[in-house]
Amino acid sequence: MPSKETTTAVLVAIAAANQLVDASYYAKRTSAVALVPREPFEKALHTEEITARVLNALATVLVKAPRGEVIAVGLQVDYSSPGSVAITMASDKNIPAATVQHLTEIWSALYKLRIKYRAEERNEKANKQMDADETSPKPRKATLPAEYCELVRLVYGYSFAKFSRRLEKRHDKMMSAFNTLKDRLKSGELDDDDDTVLNLFCVLRYLRLFRNYDPSKLQEGQFIKDMTSAFFTFRELQSEEEKSRVEAILGASFEDIWRHIEKSLSFQTAIMDLNRFSTCRRMYTILSKTLIVNHLPATICAELPSQISDWQIAAQDATKGLESTDKLDTALHKAHRVHDGKRGVVHGELKVLEYFVTRPADSIPPLSYIGVSKLSCLGCWTTINAWNKAHDAPRYVVRGTRGKWYFPWAVPTGIAKDEAAGNR
Repeated sequence: MPSKETTTAVLVAIAAANQLVDASYYAKRTSAVALVPREPFEKALHTEEITARVLNALATVLVKAPRGEVIAVGLQVDYSSPGSVAITMASDKNIPAATVQHLTEIWSALYKLRIKYRAEERNEKANKQMDADETSPKPRKATLPAEYCELVRLVYGYSFAKFSRRLEKRHDKMMSAFNTLKDRLKSGELDDDDDTVLNLFCVLRYLRLFRNYDPSKLQEGQFIKDMTSAFFTFRELQSEEEKSRVEAILGASFEDIWRHIEKSLSFQTAIMDLNRFSTCRRMYTILSKTLIVNHLPATICAELPSQISDWQIAAQDATKGLESTDKLDTALHKAHRVHDGKRGVVHGELKVLEYFVTRPADSIPPLSYIGVSKLSCLGCWTTINAWNKAHDAPRYVVRGTRGKWYFPWAVPTGIAKDEAAGNR
């Protein structure tokens, strides 16, 4: 006989899937609650986008392991003075003390950036008042701020193993595309004055360069300049028009190469999103608040059923009213046979959800957006959406899903015991 926890977990998962069987799965969704409350409507939409990007970026820069590590983060903000910011993070494993320390260092670096950019804005405003219309404005200096460089070093110093694996994953295909592009430029087939061609060539050359970087060189300014240049060069290729031109140049290899570039620059994208966060005037006060870090322990649930008879009980509980569940019983057993004897693991985003929905009613309300370092598995995505359907508010949101379901998988018992979620 399966345990009550296993049966309930399976019931909720199947119920969630039944509820959303015809739903479309989006790769990206923005947050439902803005980081700064009471904004005018047109500003709130923009702020929600920043909120989503900031939380996803925080989750991304907390990943250290080369593979198999996914981090989820949630946020609570006490807007009173002086107030506090509580960041709750979770994974399917216990969060190491080094990750907690890394988060506090990242937050400190962002606060220093905030001070730097605010001082620059004040200086620029003072200079404009002094100069009026008598002189033309001076261009910004090309030198990267020391505070920004510190943030970059922190991220790559902590996550270099993950960064290196992403560079390595499709390196052979990338080098093939790079060499082909170089030959076509030499032969005159491609115009060496074409900005699209040159930008693509430049990005691929940077990726080849980064693969050969020694971790000790992360402290050097050249690495930081090259990473920043690679990000902005790739950004110039991301309009619909430029992207279609890149696809025409790369041909059949476009999807693989484009995906490789995105993954290789994902840490730099997260850094730039955090940098943008520190420059946003409406978010200045948040970085000034006291930081509280909550890290949730790993949650291991009961063993998955191993016999068809056990799956039959779970299927009957989840599909009451059906005359026969024989085909479903067999399908469930075959699908999970490889996981016999394994225990279900609760993923980070569901642990953050459970933590938020079980807080006392008078606690600081969380933001409804839960940041994740990669797209959620289908089980987590459907469960979160089932929770939203079963409750009027708040409606929790994650980035989306690619449709994969990573077993052994489970829902937290705190959610599973909620009758509203199960019945709906």
